[in-house]
Amino acid sequence: MSVTFQNISLASFPEKISIKETSGGKVQVYMYGPKSYDNQLAVITHYLHNPDFVQDFSRKEAQKYLKEYLEYKYPQVEIAESILREPLQAGLFGDFFQIPFPDPIDYQFTFIDLFAGMGGFRLAMQAQGGKCVFSSEWNAFAQKTYLANFGEMPFGDITKEETKKIHP
Repeated sequence: MSVTFQNISLASFPEKISIKETSGGKVQVYMYGPKSYDNQLAVITHYLHNPDFVQDFSRKEAQKYLKEYLEYKYPQVEIAESILREPLQAGLFGDFFQIPFPDPIDYQFTFIDLFAGMGGFRLAMQAQGGKCVFSSEWNAFAQKTYLANFGEMPFGDITKEETKKIHP
C-alpha cells in the first residue's frame, strides 16, 4: 500500500489515550494529538528543531513516538525507517516551522530555556543570535503558547524525575 505523508501536521492526528500497565500495579498514560502536553510531543519537537543537539537516547525516543503516531494514523502501512530519520523530508510536521519566532539561521550560541513561560527569555536570546536547544515549562497554557510561538513543546516540570530522564 502506497501512502504519501505530504503536509501531515500535528492537527491531523486524532486524540488518543493509551494506558499501559507497568510493574508494581502502576499504569502509564500517554496522550497523543494536538492537545497533548506530555513529554512525547516535547521529545518530537525538540528532535525536529535540534537534530544536531539531540543525544542518541532522545533521537531513538523521538523516532519511537513518531512511529507510534504514524502507526495510529495509518494502521495498515509499514513505516519506513527513512521516514523516522528524516520526517521533514517526508512532509511531516511542517507546521512546527511555520511559526512567528524561528531560531536564527546563523546562530552565534546555544542556550536552554528553563521555567520558560510563554518564551520571553527566548525572544531576548534569539534577538542576540542565540538558538534554544532545550526548554521546560510546567504550565499547560504557557506550553501551548510556547508551541505556537516557537514550534517546540517545552518539556514538563524540570524538577520531576520523569522530565530529567527524557531531556535531549
